[in-house]
Amino acid sequence: MTRVLSYGKADLLVPTVKKFLTTRGDVVADVRSNTLIIRDIPASLPKIDDLLSQLDRKGKQVEIDARVVSATRSFARDVGTQFGFSTTLNNQGNSGLGGLVGGSAISPVLHNGVTPPFTSSSPAQIPLNSNFPAVAPTSGITFSTQGQNYAIDFLLTAMESKGAGKILSEPKGVTQNNQKLTVKQGTEVPIQTTINNTISVQYINAVLELDVTPQITAEGTVFLDVHVENTAIDQGIPLIQGIPALDTQSADTKVLITDGGTIVIGGVVLSSERTNVNQVPLVGSLPLIGHLFKETSVTVDSQELLFFLTPRILPG
Repeated sequence: MTRVLSYGKADLLVPTVKKFLTTRGDVVADVRSNTLIIRDIPASLPKIDDLLSQLDRKGKQVEIDARVVSATRSFARDVGTQFGFSTTLNNQGNSGLGGLVGGSAISPVLHNGVTPPFTSSSPAQIPLNSNFPAVAPTSGITFSTQGQNYAIDFLLTAMESKGAGKILSEPKGVTQNNQKLTVKQGTEVPIQTTINNTISVQYINAVLELDVTPQITAEGTVFLDVHVENTAIDQGIPLIQGIPALDTQSADTKVLITDGGTIVIGGVVLSSERTNVNQVPLVGSLPLIGHLFKETSVTVDSQELLFFLTPRILPG
């Protein structure tokens, strides 16, 4: 007896069906029409029908939603001081005591018509005894006073900056149960190489890539085999023979998640803090008053990268 049946992916069912046929039976798959042609004794065909009804079912699909969150924070503070003191032995300013590390930016004025005691090479500046200004200051104050035989100048400069940034990448896709899903987005970087006087061009991926294979369990949960990679060109590193450096973060894992649940599959936290102090020897180390004779800069940077994953079983 011969029976013709139509099934999706009919050719994949042939090896299994053959195991349930008698020695007189045979099965042939027509790939063009997804049809199975089964020939066997009449008593064997009912159990073949029951087998095929169990095997040829509509497969479930899984929607994968991934999120890659990159957050950066930065803080910088720089406080510096400049102090100048000068005195002369007479009102003519031809000898005396002053600084040797530069001149103040404050222009002096005459006191009762007498030239203040500034250096002869730069009479418009009070010489500085300590010179620790803030780098690229955004604010500052100054205190200056002078008499016929002395001059004092104090400058305080400061800078403070804060920054925060967030990058959200969200690759997603739908795949059949037990079928691999691959999603890529980014740039292919060309690299020229020379081997045996032959010039060739190779491409390196600088992409956000998601590779995941879901497996739906009998309990309705989803088992995931996951590879997530976030690769970008590192602009902070100079090119080497025209080839850029790549900054890469990736995670490989196998996890079990409930339907519609979200899990953090990996993360990287980088934090750096740097403090630089320039000061006058000994005096800059004194409590309280030492702050008048030093420059202090503080820099704090942090970067956080997290991978989130959410699977959803789609209704069949």
